[in-house]
Amino acid sequence: MTLWAVMSAPLIISADPSQVEPSVLATWGNEEVISVNQELRDGGPYQGHRLAGLDLHYDAALKAGSGTNVWGKPLPAGALALAFINNGPNATDVVCDRSCYGPLAGGSAQTYALRNLWARADLGAFSPPQTLVAKAVAAHGGAAMLRLTPLAAGQASSRHQQLRGGAFEWRPCREASPTGDWGGQCGGAKAVRGGSGKRRPKLRRNAEGQA
Repeated sequence: MTLWAVMSAPLIISADPSQVEPSVLATWGNEEVISVNQELRDGGPYQGHRLAGLDLHYDAALKAGSGTNVWGKPLPAGALALAFINNGPNATDVVCDRSCYGPLAGGSAQTYALRNLWARADLGAFSPPQTLVAKAVAAHGGAAMLRLTPLAAGQASSRHQQLRGGAFEWRPCREASPTGDWGGQCGGAKAVRGGSGKRRPKLRRNAEGQA
């Protein structure tokens, strides 16, 4: 349902609701996810698109899939929706750095309020060029979903606090390599303060640019 919502696809149930588990009904009836499906930004684009990752695959011999994706959809009033997908056989972190969400945000330095749509929970604030990480996304098609809502300047004072809930975190602006390892900080960005109040040290790079 996460990808259907981001793609603005028709949401059709072909089942008898009285015979469905309550947990499934709760999934089908999540009005915050349905809202992402229904809301369209004036002038489009009206569907989401893939921001990070390659095609997802399934190996019939191994009976296991592979790959992770991040998909995004622009919403009205400058809001964004991000979907984190894990098709692999193990729970894994799925990363969206500024090269991932940047095109969707239009290069804006806007600070956003984060909302975990499946958990129905407010997480705190996020500011580009920080990196977003969905923690331990479930295997075999597991998904996590965020709504990013622009904050007014006076509402953004807590933007460097750690996110609440543990399902997501932000990191300083650091580009992820294709292997998932971290490279150096983006564009010489300064270290930022996390929730502990301690300054994060800058990373040193070797000749290949790896930390």
